[in-house]
Amino acid sequence: MDNLLPHYEYEVGLLLRGVAEFARRYPKIGARLGIANGQGDLHVDRMIQTFALLAARVDAKLEDTYPEFTESLLEILYPQYLRTVPACAIAQFDPTNLFGQLTAPFTMQRGTLLDANAAPCRFQTTYDVTLAPLRVHSARFAPATMVPAAVRLPANVSAILSIAFASATPTETFDDAIPSGAVRIHLAGDRARVAALADALQLHASAAFVEVDQSGRWAALSKIPIESVGFGENERLLPKESTSTSDAFQTLIESFAFPEKFDFVDIDLGRMRRAPRAPEARQMTLHLAIRDAPTGSVAAQALRDLDATSFKLFCTPVVNLFKRDATPIQLMTTDRAHPVTPEPLETGTPLDVYSIDAVHLGDRTQSELEKGMPSSAAVSRTTVLPYRAFSHGRKPDSAVAYWTAFRDPHAALATRAPRFSCRSSGWKVTPPG
Repeated sequence: MDNLLPHYEYEVGLLLRGVAEFARRYPKIGARLGIANGQGDLHVDRMIQTFALLAARVDAKLEDTYPEFTESLLEILYPQYLRTVPACAIAQFDPTNLFGQLTAPFTMQRGTLLDANAAPCRFQTTYDVTLAPLRVHSARFAPATMVPAAVRLPANVSAILSIAFASATPTETFDDAIPSGAVRIHLAGDRARVAALADALQLHASAAFVEVDQSGRWAALSKIPIESVGFGENERLLPKESTSTSDAFQTLIESFAFPEKFDFVDIDLGRMRRAPRAPEARQMTLHLAIRDAPTGSVAAQALRDLDATSFKLFCTPVVNLFKRDATPIQLMTTDRAHPVTPEPLETGTPLDVYSIDAVHLGDRTQSELEKGMPSSAAVSRTTVLPYRAFSHGRKPDSAVAYWTAFRDPHAALATRAPRFSCRSSGWKVTPPG
């Protein structure tokens, strides 16, 4: 309402000037209306003020940064433009207590729900996390002069980046409990070091070698066992939109929203284990020959004090976004809009709405009608299509119902939580069960 005051004052001034000009031009009509010679009628003044209030709402909408037409168009073409990016973080699992019990790697699937201890928030994992009795023993960045004399390096190699993995199994060997495929590593630290480390691993590595138990013998790998992470279809941070958004555009949005999501690499531990043919190995070190990184370069300075703390195992990005049913709404013919309220968490914490994925209509049973209860999930339901969508290529039917949604700031202030309101025609609206 405070934002409406300047528009109201502007409209009142505009109307009063118009009334005075009308009375000056047409004094007889102005006298009959009681607006001549600056003598305003009380009832006329009230009508002017009332109309100014109505006109102020129209003026406010015209000056709105996001008018309804543009908002509706974006909701169809690029709905992610209108949505707030939910909270994101990097979570690390600690399977130390399970090391002695694991006989095979255990994978926590993408989409696992996590509850935060410090705040009543629920997060969802973005990547699969494979738990295994493995740890990063050490890491270092050193000049290329430290390589054994028998190792032949490619041209322009100026540094060696080494990462040592150690087994944490009861036998302290790389047995079946250690993954035979890729191991996901999170590159941790300040942004300058992470950027230099990512460039070194993914852009400047020209050769790879494996050393077993610090023996000094480096076995060359036919392929660099490093792969980028975060660009796959099953590695999205935010849900894929129903519109035809390109993968590059989705990646661009996520890189601006949460760049730490891409601070991961996959290291092919299986290739490292097969190369030296040492089944009883207790420690395996990956040596990467880094080109174009002389001692005085910015990258070399950023990686000068590199150690094992820059490589984190068992990590994944998490996002405060998950599917949740909304409280069923009983539609009344007198209501223009209905608030969409997600069911709160077990702690009673209210939730915000990121998107409405589906709307269904359903009738209530006779017992539910008598008790005033919403319809149960067992009742057959009909899917309602959104009004602003590419789904109107059907024959006209008066029985067809559509829905639209908009954010209501007044409802947000009343409940201290942002709310969606849903306009519809039909019967009962429920989210997908």
